[in-house]
Amino acid sequence: MITDRPTLGIRFDIGKVNAGFYGQACWKIIWAAVDPEMLERSDLFEGDTDATLQGRENVFCIAIQNAEPALLAAAREALAVSKELILVAATPMFVEGNAVVREPLPRAGKIDGNGILTGDALAARSALGAIRKERQPLSPPPPSNDTPRAKPASDRTHNLPALSSFEDLRAFVKVRFTPKEYLYSYWMTPEELCDIVEEYADLVEVQFKEYSCPLSEDLCSVRLFQKNSAEGSPIELVGLFPFATPADAARFPQEYKSNPEYARALPHLAGIQGRFQMNFGRGNENARSLSEDPKNSVSPEVLWTRIRIRRERFEAELERSNGVASSAHTNSQMQDADFATERATQTDLVIEDTEVRQHLRELADNYRRAIAYMDNCREWTLEALLETNRISGGNMSEAQCRQTWQDARFIFPDSEDKHPGGTESLRYTMRSTLMEAISTFEGLIGKPEIKVAEISQEPKAVAPLTKTTRAALPAKKRFWQFWK
Repeated sequence: MITDRPTLGIRFDIGKVNAGFYGQACWKIIWAAVDPEMLERSDLFEGDTDATLQGRENVFCIAIQNAEPALLAAAREALAVSKELILVAATPMFVEGNAVVREPLPRAGKIDGNGILTGDALAARSALGAIRKERQPLSPPPPSNDTPRAKPASDRTHNLPALSSFEDLRAFVKVRFTPKEYLYSYWMTPEELCDIVEEYADLVEVQFKEYSCPLSEDLCSVRLFQKNSAEGSPIELVGLFPFATPADAARFPQEYKSNPEYARALPHLAGIQGRFQMNFGRGNENARSLSEDPKNSVSPEVLWTRIRIRRERFEAELERSNGVASSAHTNSQMQDADFATERATQTDLVIEDTEVRQHLRELADNYRRAIAYMDNCREWTLEALLETNRISGGNMSEAQCRQTWQDARFIFPDSEDKHPGGTESLRYTMRSTLMEAISTFEGLIGKPEIKVAEISQEPKAVAPLTKTTRAALPAKKRFWQFWK
């Protein structure tokens, strides 16, 4: 957390919360009282207090930092009358300012300028999705009849072999749908999944579940169990779900950066389009649980209807966004100039498009603001590094910034490259990287009309592209149809 920035801490008595996943339970209380839109441009933190770690109390704290004290005051007012919070609050219920900043609370995501919870929110996202689902009216079950779909879905499901057991099916799925880049997962389209379920209906019992989790507020899981058996693990496919933003979707493949080939193939395999993962990948495949709801069971014939209705909802949102490929959104959040250029080339992005040019210009302006802040910063401190990361729109967590800061202390100066060494090397490197990114953007959109000195240091929220037409991009197959 940043010292001297307006901060609100909400304290929970862990014993009173009385839940195994008490962090998620506490976040549900927060979101029941405060909508994320009330807290736009906030940084979120969570964790046990220092006194708890020392054994002197038993308190879980959620902290919110925002440059606008009025937003935090409104949130505190709403939380102060929450009956759920009053029942489980520690004493004191609230702490503010540097009294919170001193607590060792890891980052828990952030809320962007559009009021969307983004980043590694984990418990916060899972709780928010649960609250929103509870507020949704119950919808009637989908009709059993449906428009016939084209079969087979692909060459991979053409002439499916005869199989005699569920384990034969598991082995077949692994062989047929495991990508060459990564041998520990498998990927398939919704249509391919339905081809398999319908073909081997005599072997499988199907469960279809929509739920909230740390990855998405609206995850979809299809689990295939051995028919008429309570034993064994299922074949689980997880997919057809939204990330918080296109930037979150673009960061997902980077979790596999240790396997560069798989990281490059993953957007294609997963069918990442905008903020959605349109295809299904291998899930956890845990054994059948006694807590599973029988209402999640669906017949093989109904599975396609459930999937089609869900996908049409996502496609409608993509249509409203005019079908811009996710890489255009990705560029709005990436500081790596080479990556931005590569993605623009891969999608044949038409940089003459007015909205795309404005989008990239706003990014470059944020980088200039960060450079101006660094240049005017008399003392280069960890707090200055955190603020630079925030102004530029960087996606480093506070923990990553702290670790980077610690590691930089041991960097030696380089007289040949005029590299200062130590923690000052971070300012040197970040400035060089941001300048390189600005240069790349200027090569795509032209020179800026304003100078660094004319830009305020407060970053401008970069809105997603909404008006770029399909005509601006070359015609091609739907992005998730990776088998074509």
